[in-house]
Amino acid sequence: MSNSQQCQRLYDRSPELVQAVKVLTLMPDEVRSIVSEGILTLIQEEFKETMREKHYRSIGSYKILGLHKTQNRRRAYDQNPILRKAISRLYILSDSAQDTIGKHIVAILEFIQRYFEDCTELQQELSLDDIAAITNRYIENGSEDVEQFLKSLRNEFYIKLHGHPEPVNSFTSQISSVDIASNRKGMKINMLE
Repeated sequence: MSNSQQCQRLYDRSPELVQAVKVLTLMPDEVRSIVSEGILTLIQEEFKETMREKHYRSIGSYKILGLHKTQNRRRAYDQNPILRKAISRLYILSDSAQDTIGKHIVAILEFIQRYFEDCTELQQELSLDDIAAITNRYIENGSEDVEQFLKSLRNEFYIKLHGHPEPVNSFTSQISSVDIASNRKGMKINMLE
């Protein structure tokens, strides 16, 4: 392994992690903490799988140095102790496991972004409970459950604003026929009949 590869930061190797870390550092601290707790749960599940399959590996001196550098708390994600803990724990996972976690983090953040957009469009207050529910539902049940949850929240918001359910037009029903499903091995898109 070349010296430049050894010195790369954990999330520089994975575009998903780069995107996730940047977005997380821009979010309010409360939201960062909620999502970071979810990340820790995903990491713990992935680590259990690694232990079960006995894929042990040395984390290497360059990763030890990275863990030591977190104590300086100069990076944006170091300001939130839960996010710092999650990023530090990513070091012990294999590269492929880190990539998988990155994809899951991006998916969670995309769902949260949709929630933010619905709240803005339908003039509703953001709720930390809803954000926690989105994160936990994704971790426990996958993206289909979150899709249903977001649809029900959107309908609830629409009724609060307009006094009746949101009308369904043919374009909206065609879009909803695309099911974005997630499994623990990554993301896939299924077209429903």
